[in-house]
Amino acid sequence: MPKKDDTEHPAHVLEVMNGEARPTLEAPENYPGAWPTAQIEGIYISRISCTRKPASLSQKFQSLTFDISCIPLPPDRLHFVADILVPGDKFIGAVTVHCTARFRSLSGDLDSEKTVNRYGRRYVEWVAHSLWDTGAAALRSTIALLPMADVTVPIKTPEPTFRSIRRIRHNGTDKSTSSKANDPNS
Repeated sequence: MPKKDDTEHPAHVLEVMNGEARPTLEAPENYPGAWPTAQIEGIYISRISCTRKPASLSQKFQSLTFDISCIPLPPDRLHFVADILVPGDKFIGAVTVHCTARFRSLSGDLDSEKTVNRYGRRYVEWVAHSLWDTGAAALRSTIALLPMADVTVPIKTPEPTFRSIRRIRHNGTDKSTSSKANDPNS
């Protein structure tokens, strides 16, 4: 007899694995609650590098950074962009990873900065693991090609910094702001 969790599922949406009832991957169309609120549609890497660290490197880049921002793709998608920078003593590794998430239902207009930032903050920790795992694996492979590289990429996902979007001023200066992902005051 399958174990029941707190959520009720119709019998045809459950499969039994090792004595536990779990939702199946194939959900019937007449059961809309089977699909998650957000789904990752794809992850890809747009840039990866491991190079000697310049002597004049800014203090900001002397420690690991994991920044995530999001771009609206109306009507129901957000495109997350993660920049990962991992410094060593003599080398520095960097990768940019992209991920598009589709939402079953959004409350708010994705043309509004406030709404985009609200959804970005809400889902940044959820998407951070996929972005980190993808970027870190690719960066480790690149670093392995350089035997002299002294960069060590952590296995555990670090806490991301969410970079909220703001409109670019007419003079070309960026007005983006940053906050730790779990900071409710930002």
